[in-house]
Amino acid sequence: MRNISKVLALFLVLALMVPMFAGCAPKEEVATTEPTETEEVTEEAVVIGVSLPTQREERWVRDKEAMEKWASDFGVEIKVQVAMLIKHNKHNKLKTF
Repeated sequence: MRNISKVLALFLVLALMVPMFAGCAPKEEVATTEPTETEEVTEEAVVIGVSLPTQREERWVRDKEAMEKWASDFGVEIKVQVAMLIKHNKHNKLKTF
């Protein structure tokens, strides 16, 4: 029984060490994403999506306005979605969608 425990412990130690040494392997060269001379550089519009919990609090209203101003200053499209609150049950608990 003792020998089985030692063999099992050795096996577990080796199994845990293999991924550790695999992470130390030399890195392969990564292809660059920079365009070559024959490729055209195209600028795509940047779109940022934001989900806000409510518009009933002044803080979220100010944050939305600040984000929209920042987006217009940098030419970024921003899509804001405000969560809806719906009554969940008779105990007036609210559920956010």
